[in-house]
Amino acid sequence: MELSLLGRFARLVNDIGFDLTSKKFMLLLALLAVASFVLLVWVWPRLSRNGLKSVLGRVGLLALATVTALSSVASVVNWDIRVYPKWSDLLGTGDGAQNIVGVADHGVQQEGGLRVTSSSVPDGGDRASSGQIDTVEFSGPTSGLQSTGSVYLPPQYFAEEATTRFPVVLVAAGTDQNPEDVLKGLDPANAGGTPAIWAVVGLSGTGAKACVDVPGGPQAQTFVGQDAPQQLADTYRTEATRDGWAIAGVGDGGGCALMAGLVDSANFNAVVSLGGEATAPDNPRGTDLYGGSEAIRDTTDPLWRVKNLPAPPMQILLGQGKDQDAAGLDALEKAACEPTRVSRLSTTGGGNDAVSWKPRMREVAAWLGEGLNGGATTP
Repeated sequence: MELSLLGRFARLVNDIGFDLTSKKFMLLLALLAVASFVLLVWVWPRLSRNGLKSVLGRVGLLALATVTALSSVASVVNWDIRVYPKWSDLLGTGDGAQNIVGVADHGVQQEGGLRVTSSSVPDGGDRASSGQIDTVEFSGPTSGLQSTGSVYLPPQYFAEEATTRFPVVLVAAGTDQNPEDVLKGLDPANAGGTPAIWAVVGLSGTGAKACVDVPGGPQAQTFVGQDAPQQLADTYRTEATRDGWAIAGVGDGGGCALMAGLVDSANFNAVVSLGGEATAPDNPRGTDLYGGSEAIRDTTDPLWRVKNLPAPPMQILLGQGKDQDAAGLDALEKAACEPTRVSRLSTTGGGNDAVSWKPRMREVAAWLGEGLNGGATTP
């Protein structure tokens, strides 16, 4: 009976947004600590008399001020290192709906895994019906790059018996795109299709000028194509093989997804490029992305790879942007051969921002649902 009551309490406070790592909870503890100190200063003179009641009053006030202050400090430390992400972890209720990652509790950074800095439920609802959005920090062990990202976990992720592994759509954000804005713009929660984890990895703040492995410079393509999938797999219950993984992007991010998908085809079964170019990015002003090497530029060029290298077993969906020249996409589609298969969205779509592609997301999600391992699986 006691465990049942504790479990209900843990679920209630988590559902209303007062989990142990929420900003609201930390603010509440800070306010209680300040209030306790003010109460101590105000009441102390009245308890200066001798006598048992005065002594007990002073001891009680000191204990209250000490406990609230230490609790406030402990909440900040817990937010940073995520020892107890949720009330169920602290109380030991072990509620299956509270378990997020497949290896350990949500928020605890595994070796090689992501650091989850905050979590929220879309529209302030229940994550069992609305899913959850995590703000994360990627730290690439191979590339050495670090960046922020956003991860959407579908409602099905929080089933009572949470053992199911989910397909993953890794979205590459362009160098001028914010991961949070990209996830919000694409709005996978309302796109339908197979329940999947959607994770956006950003390049802003990495020093990368493009999604390219620059000789002697930022290894952005490795960061997106190798580090990000590995860290996601180390953190969440993801599909164990490439059959359940796709990489996508919008605008510059679409070109990044196309290139990373082809280069790291061992990690991805499908690619979605919405408004992305099919050729290598040009050198930004004052920057040489390829170290003056045509060979390096060629291997970074999706069209060149499709024409000249063995075709990987991969499905590619191309969406032409409203102001985009179709020549590169047409050439890629024509050059592709089995086992690489290229599909096209029926009409032109949006631009370089994610929200402009939102009207096409149901079509994209349906296409992904057919290609990603048939959906979630139970090990």
